[in-house]
Amino acid sequence: MKGILRPREGEALKLGPPVAGEVIIKVDPRQTGAPFAAGTLTLLPGAELPPHRHLHRDEALFVHKGQGRATVEGRSMTVVPGTLVYVPRQ
Repeated sequence: MKGILRPREGEALKLGPPVAGEVIIKVDPRQTGAPFAAGTLTLLPGAELPPHRHLHRDEALFVHKGQGRATVEGRSMTVVPGTLVYVPRQ
């Protein structure tokens, strides 16, 4: 794994309904052994990720632009640029 990844570098996954957008995986724990995954997520307007959980890794989501709502452990909030959402494993 490289120490610095440029924009658009990494494994790209296209998202389909109900989510519309793309994930680019920058740090894959299957390849790096890291206890977390990292990447970029682009959601098109109106798209949403269904509730889900990761059993074996933490997740951090940084909102770069746009806005939406995030719910973690039953707490829901509006997220705007500059927000970091930390989602613990399980």
